[in-house]
Amino acid sequence: MRRAYSFRAAVKAFFHLVILGVVAHALVFHSRAQVVNLIDKTSIASIDLNNPNPALVGMFQWSVQGQNELRQQWFWFRVDGNPEVPLNALGLVGVTPFLGTRGLSTVYGAGPLNVQIDYLLTGSSAVPINGLAQSDIQETITLHNSGTNAIPLSFFQYSDFDLAGAGNDTITLGKDPGGLYNSANQSDGVSTLTESVSVTAPSASHGEAALFNATWLKLNDGNPDVLNDNATAGPGNVTWALEWDMLLLPNQDFIISKDKHLQVQIIPEPSLFALLGIGLASFVLRRQRK
Repeated sequence: MRRAYSFRAAVKAFFHLVILGVVAHALVFHSRAQVVNLIDKTSIASIDLNNPNPALVGMFQWSVQGQNELRQQWFWFRVDGNPEVPLNALGLVGVTPFLGTRGLSTVYGAGPLNVQIDYLLTGSSAVPINGLAQSDIQETITLHNSGTNAIPLSFFQYSDFDLAGAGNDTITLGKDPGGLYNSANQSDGVSTLTESVSVTAPSASHGEAALFNATWLKLNDGNPDVLNDNATAGPGNVTWALEWDMLLLPNQDFIISKDKHLQVQIIPEPSLFALLGIGLASFVLRRQRK
């Protein structure tokens, strides 16, 4: 059961107007996709900041020495029991790089709700073939209520990492002593992805580990949903998500601070003959299907 909130009718009407404005903004959101690349040493993280397609928006590349380990990471939110919508439905109002190509600050906002996300990428030097390369992204998410009424709000992070390709990963979500979700550990047996919520930041109210694309469909089905608290999934093409539920008071900040760390085994690039063989096999298969 989702958490229930009791407010005066006038306050509810106010938030219904807010969410209708957000949805209307999403419906007319025709601006072109804006992609920003964070670069440090051998690491590159690419973020599509405002793509109106929820399958394409968000961080879609985190590569280490040319190996991409990420399909999509992005954020959704829900106000006062309305359906979840992607964060960029609020409207992108600010983009500021910092520390050269390593850092990026973005701001989304509509009405009294503003969300700022700060990214900081830290890469590592190149390692030999079969070696383990490291990469790290720190994220700070600040949700701010600039209005005069409290906002009942749920904020979601969805992650779809494919370590060394999709299909053989496991994911386990960890909890703090209070039973709230504060970590994620994904592995294909060699390469690993870990996310840890800062001990000074609030842990997530709910989590969900699943196989692709069950959670993504839930976030985009036009209905209000709560993550199912399933803490493990795999082996397979796994995804995971976290949900923070809050009552954001007037002039209040809710700050989520977390760190993601990749440890990636660098595999040899396929030879020219191997690529030719793959191309030939694809051609034959396509001919057979026709």
